[in-house]
Amino acid sequence: MADDWRDHILRHFTEPTQRLTLVADPDGLLLEEELLAAIRVRGFDLLPFEDPIAFRYAYESGYRQHWDGNQPTDLVVILRSSQSSLQTLPYDLLQSGRTLHFSLPELFPKLSYPVVSELDVAYLQPLHEAYRQYTGPEMGDRASKLFVLKHVFGIVPELLKTPADVLKLLLSRHVRAQVVPLVLDELLLKTLCRNPALDGWPLERVLRNATDFFAFLQDRWSGFLYYTLHNQPYLPMPVMLHQVPRYLAAYRQEHPGARLALVVIDGLALDQWRVIRDVWAEEGQPWQLQAASLFAWVPTLTPISRQATLAGVSPQFFPGSWHTTNQEATRWRRFWADHGL
Repeated sequence: MADDWRDHILRHFTEPTQRLTLVADPDGLLLEEELLAAIRVRGFDLLPFEDPIAFRYAYESGYRQHWDGNQPTDLVVILRSSQSSLQTLPYDLLQSGRTLHFSLPELFPKLSYPVVSELDVAYLQPLHEAYRQYTGPEMGDRASKLFVLKHVFGIVPELLKTPADVLKLLLSRHVRAQVVPLVLDELLLKTLCRNPALDGWPLERVLRNATDFFAFLQDRWSGFLYYTLHNQPYLPMPVMLHQVPRYLAAYRQEHPGARLALVVIDGLALDQWRVIRDVWAEEGQPWQLQAASLFAWVPTLTPISRQATLAGVSPQFFPGSWHTTNQEATRWRRFWADHGL
C-alpha cells in the first residue's frame, strides 16, 4: 500500500494519456489542496460538473474548440454527487472519456464508512498511516470510532481518568483548533460522563466550544490559585515569588558560608531572558545555570509582586504599602535579621 493516501489517486495521473477523464468523487477527495496541486502540476485541468449549463459553456468554449483544432489539453471532469455513478453526465462525455472512481471505502475498506466520511480531508493522512499497520477484521461503527480517536486525534477515552487528564486533552484540542466530528465526540462524551471525578462539569459545552471551555477553566483556575498555590512548599523549588527568600535561607542553611545574591529585573520578558541565557551559554562561563518558573502575585504590579519577593511574605501582610516601594529595603533586612543575619 502506498505511503500517502494521495498516491492511490495520483497513480492514475502519472502523465497525460487521454484528453478527457471523468471522475466520480462522492467524498470530495479531490478537494484536498495538495492533491489538486499535484494533479495540475502533471498537466491536467480540473473542471467540476455542478451546473449543467455553466459546465457546457466552459467545456465547449475552453476545451472542445481546442480539441477540434488539435490543440493538446487534458481535462478532468469531476462529479461530486453523493451518487457515485457517472451516468448522470452528458452522453457525449461518457462516449469519449475514460472513467475513474475514488471514494473512502476504497481507501479504508475495513473502517465504517459513516464514521470515516465525517472526517475532514486534512485528517486522512494520519488515518492512512495507522490503517496501513492494521491487519485485523472489518470494524463496525464503535470500533471505527475508537480507531479514529486514537490514531488521528490521540485520544483513548478509557485512559482519561482524572480531571487533569481531561483538562490536558481539552487544552490541546482548543489551542490547536482541532475539528473532531460529532460522532466521535458523542462516544467520548459517554465515557467522560461515567467518570464521577467530573461531576458538575459542563462536559458537552467544554468539549465542543472553545469559548465555554476557557471560561470554565478560568473559573476553576481562580479557585485553585488564592486556596492552594500560595501554600505549596518552597522546597525543592519555590512556587511563588514570596517564597524566594525562604528558599535562599534554606540553601544558606545547607551551605554554611555560601554567598548569595538576589537580582530582580523588572520588565524582563521571558523571550528576552531566553536570549540572555543563550548568550551566557555560548560564552562558556564557569557557572552552572538552572532555570525554573514561578507564579507572581496578582496584580503583578511592582509594589505587590516585587515587595512580596523581598519581604518573604504574601501581600496580605503588608496592606499599608501596596502602592509604594519605599518599604522594600526595610522588609528585606527584617527577613534576614529573623534568619540570623
